[in-house]
Amino acid sequence: MYRLAEELDSLVVKQIKSTSRGLKLHWRFHKRIAELSRYRVLFVALERTHLLQLLQSNWIVVPDPDVPLRYHSLLVDTIRDNDPESADAAMRAHVRSGRDREIAGYRLSIQQ
Repeated sequence: MYRLAEELDSLVVKQIKSTSRGLKLHWRFHKRIAELSRYRVLFVALERTHLLQLLQSNWIVVPDPDVPLRYHSLLVDTIRDNDPESADAAMRAHVRSGRDREIAGYRLSIQQ
């Protein structure tokens, strides 16, 4: 997981977000977390809610200059620490942050 997270983080830091490689990597990362949770309902929900399309709009369209250097690796840290409450809180914060950036991106596109 760290290798996947670190590769993803390096693309975010370098602002190399217009590539299909980055999008596929982003989807693979989040899908893998769902798989590792062994909570089948979560995995099915991600596919059903079209998370890939949400990630795509967030990955390609939304500028994110304030994303932490280890944005995805921090999630893996909480999983490694085997603290379900911390992992849950970190993932919820990650999702909220992505949602907020996506909304900001939509607002920016409307203003232009």
